[in-house]
Amino acid sequence: MIDFEETLRRARAQRDALDDALSSLAGLRGRGASAEGQIVAEVSARGTLVGLEIGDAVTRLPAHKVSELILEAISQAAAAAAESRLAHYAELSRAFSATDG
Repeated sequence: MIDFEETLRRARAQRDALDDALSSLAGLRGRGASAEGQIVAEVSARGTLVGLEIGDAVTRLPAHKVSELILEAISQAAAAAAESRLAHYAELSRAFSATDG
């Protein structure tokens, strides 16, 4: 026989875990820097560039090198955001598994 109260408790726990995960993901950011730290990028959980810091020393570099450094920093930031996203998904999966009985 199905225990309605237990089913309702599990559903609420899963809803709460999902709400927490969505809130956490909304504020997730990944940061990355070029190899020498001249450029620092920040991306959102969706991979959108939300911040870019360019050091003064970069102005003396050729444009193609600046482009490479920017792409390197953004790539590092995107990788950091992806790693954080995966950790959040794993936590959510554990929360759902814990409420499955």
